[in-house]
Amino acid sequence: MFIILGGIGLAACDQIHVQFEVLKYFHPGLFGQAWWISPQFMIATFFMYLGAFVLKKERSDFDSKEFKFAILWFVSAYFASGIFADHPHLLAVIYLLTWFFRMVRSREGNSLIGFSVILALAGTGAEGLISNAGFFVYTKPDFLLVPIWLPGLYLHGAPLIWSLVFNSKH
Repeated sequence: MFIILGGIGLAACDQIHVQFEVLKYFHPGLFGQAWWISPQFMIATFFMYLGAFVLKKERSDFDSKEFKFAILWFVSAYFASGIFADHPHLLAVIYLLTWFFRMVRSREGNSLIGFSVILALAGTGAEGLISNAGFFVYTKPDFLLVPIWLPGLYLHGAPLIWSLVFNSKH
């Protein structure tokens, strides 16, 4: 179920980038997005969850407060990437500093830090490849056909995925 919700939620967040003209799809459909966005985000959600599941050593009970907080951080970071897209280097620094602050305050330790960095590298690389393949384009890319702040957005997405890996045994 979380894979479907991830596809829908991430497609909704992607609308922020479409509406703020941070990116454009070459064959847009509904609301400027391509038809394949939600399925692609469902696949991404699955692989992100799988990575978190493999790397998360200690599983506790589901913490709805932590989950809601992670959603708020991630959606806020997405909005910031739309609002402040004209200031990519400043946004990248703010993402990095706020992520660092979150990690210092986190109880999760080095495993979450490692997962965050892996997700930032893999997600940014995947978006660069998809863009290079001609499916979409960022309107102001800085490197590898993506904005400099994109890894920071993935850094803030990592705690959200991480919070989904919990102990299901009671």
